Amino acid sequence: MTPETITPSSLHGKAREAAGGNRVDVTYGEPLTLAIPGVEDAMEKGKILHRAFEVLSDHPERRGLLPDALGQALPVGVALSPEQGDAIFAAVAAFDAWLKDSLSPQSRQAEVPLLALNEAGSVVHGFADMIVETADGLWIVDHKSDFVPTPEQMSERFDTYFPQVRCYADALGRARPDKPVRGVVLNWVSFGRVSLEEF
Repeated sequence: MTPETITPSSLHGKAREAAGGNRVDVTYGEPLTLAIPGVEDAMEKGKILHRAFEVLSDHPERRGLLPDALGQALPVGVALSPEQGDAIFAAVAAFDAWLKDSLSPQSRQAEVPLLALNEAGSVVHGFADMIVETADGLWIVDHKSDFVPTPEQMSERFDTYFPQVRCYADALGRARPDKPVRGVVLNWVSFGRVSLEEF
């Protein structure tokens, strides 16, 4: 039966249409390790890092807003140390420098809501971490805070997440028929690396 609605994150682990595509892995900065008191859950840590990239990417002048911006994502009474704030700022700046040099973005938007019908007629709804517009197309960027210790495991994790980002790409393609979706980028924040796959 065709589901009425689909969230892209529910597609984790689904088989790829074409596994082992033309993925390129690039190191853009230093690994980011954060030990935040009271934050043991990987999902909670991911929310903190997503919020930091949302606030700071392409806006280094917002550095002073970071403590307040992350306040709601942190446990009550917990604050980032100045050193942790500096490390997050450096990670975002390094990612931004890679993005500028590699994709030459004309614009970018963070936490973009997407709502579309897929080919089967299901309503797809979710939020893309970032959409980057270049002269010749659009890119989906998804920030991941996973810790994957080996290149083989990173490859497996990329294939796990690929159906999610491909779903975002398909929804964006329907919403923006004026510009093709060129590919996807997974930003492995904990490693200062990206995995980029062009369609």
